[in-house]
Amino acid sequence: NKALELLNAGLHRQERRPWPEDKEKLFLGVVERLTEMVEARLEAGVSSSTAERESLITCQSAFISLKLLTCQLAARNPAPLLKVASTVLDVIAAEDCCQQVCASAVLCFGESVACLGPQLMSELPRAIKTLLAALKGSWSQTNPVLLQISLVTALGKMIVHLPAFLGKQLKNILRQLVHSKLAVDKEEGSESGRSNLLMRAQAARMSLALKVPGRVLFPAIHACFQTIAKPNKVTSLLALLSVFSRAVVEVPKAELMDITEVMIKFFIDAFDFLANNFDEFTQDDFELLQDRCVKCFMSLVMRCSESSFRPMFNRLCNWADHQLPTHERLLVFFQLTVSLADRLKGLFTLFGSPVVDSAVAVLSGINMKENGNSFFSDVDSNGVVGSSDSDEDSEEDDEEESMDCDDDSDNGSSNRSSGAGKTALAFPSAAWKCQRLADLSIDTLLRLFVNDTSGKLVHKQLFEEVMPPLVDQLSSCRGSVQDYQQFITDHLVPCIGQLAVAVSSVPLWKQLNTMLLHKTVSSSPRVRFAALSVLKELFTRLSEDYVALLPETIPALAELLEDESPEVEKQCKSLMKVIEEITGESVQSYF
Repeated sequence: NKALELLNAGLHRQERRPWPEDKEKLFLGVVERLTEMVEARLEAGVSSSTAERESLITCQSAFISLKLLTCQLAARNPAPLLKVASTVLDVIAAEDCCQQVCASAVLCFGESVACLGPQLMSELPRAIKTLLAALKGSWSQTNPVLLQISLVTALGKMIVHLPAFLGKQLKNILRQLVHSKLAVDKEEGSESGRSNLLMRAQAARMSLALKVPGRVLFPAIHACFQTIAKPNKVTSLLALLSVFSRAVVEVPKAELMDITEVMIKFFIDAFDFLANNFDEFTQDDFELLQDRCVKCFMSLVMRCSESSFRPMFNRLCNWADHQLPTHERLLVFFQLTVSLADRLKGLFTLFGSPVVDSAVAVLSGINMKENGNSFFSDVDSNGVVGSSDSDEDSEEDDEEESMDCDDDSDNGSSNRSSGAGKTALAFPSAAWKCQRLADLSIDTLLRLFVNDTSGKLVHKQLFEEVMPPLVDQLSSCRGSVQDYQQFITDHLVPCIGQLAVAVSSVPLWKQLNTMLLHKTVSSSPRVRFAALSVLKELFTRLSEDYVALLPETIPALAELLEDESPEVEKQCKSLMKVIEEITGESVQSYF
């Protein structure tokens, strides 16, 4: 062992310096002797129970020597070092191999990959399976960080140096690299070894995004997603989506067009997973995963032309409008349209017609289902979420599925999500879903109206379709007065006001004003208050142009000025003050 330590020290000093031919020939003999030593140790056993500690340390030193010699000799002498790589794989695959010895062997093989590159093609399939099997087995071992660092490092080198040859095993590589114990970017207070492991796993995932051709990577990402898509694997899914997001940016535009179909199928599956498992998530997990999915989609959209984006968006519209027993797809869809409208601005109005149709259908449906009947049929009349039994994925017999990246024992503290399997969560109640869907659809309409600077989207027919369900939302049965007031102030009032600005038509404003005045005689004080809030917004935004409708508004104001609710009376006075500032006259003089 002392001789090997001296050899390794000398090799470190000589690393990367060119050797003369006679010296190379001498050290090729050393490589042969070291390989024979490793083979002998392999026959005798490399587990900590069958070998003496000194013998295992010697074996580790031999692997370090082989690693350094591979780095120095591989360029001009690949043949003997290919044999070394084969022997090293035998050690890694050995049953119950000592962790320290296995880690050294893995690092040695990683150097072989870096130095020999495609010359290792004959060993590559076995190498990938061996490394993945070792990494999977390490999750159940005690203190395996050193081994895991070595394995992830070797996989990273394979990704960097042989990206085009990973083939069908790419899916399994992804599944291991997004394992929940590797999927977090960093952990507060973790030891240096653990931090190093997470850093190398992150680097390996980014290498996948940067090095592997998109036509190979994206189908593998899709296949991996289909395998791990479970509500209790949020951390792994987030890591996988990060790979997708980075890879989209790197794909050449010419290649992007060829793989668009694969990408849209991936997103439909991803959004469907969110919709179908809505009740199985905690609120934090759902919003985090949905936000990452939407950001991934946006990274793709920003690379698309109008002609390539349109069929993609039409597919998503058809997916969202497809009638299911429940309407959770619409929740996901309108979250996406809000983000699209924010990023694409005026361009999104070119695709706005089907979105407006969907929003009108949603608001009309919610308005019809008020007073106890839920818009979501997965809840009973009391708004309690019904039971949801999720079937466990059956184990597949083929070799690929044996590489599943998460075991049942991994579903606890190492994953973000703790909501899987619950039958009644406070988060996805019927009331919450209806309110959230109304908020998102109205927010989407608001953005469309704001960005319609050309006036091509908002016209008479659209106004007459959109306005009634929007105004009817004033009668929305929100749980508390505070929730209702926030909905009116943050969502509904700005949307109706912007709709009026966008249509810019006195006859159409008259229709709107008539519906609002009808709401001012509601039996509910908060509906009367909300109707006044909308009228105040209209007078404020449209100013003198809206004064033409003042005569028909005056009788309602006179009535509300004596309303039994102090809040309604105060809001009426506030509206009158706005009108007086516009006209320069006292409103009460018209009473």
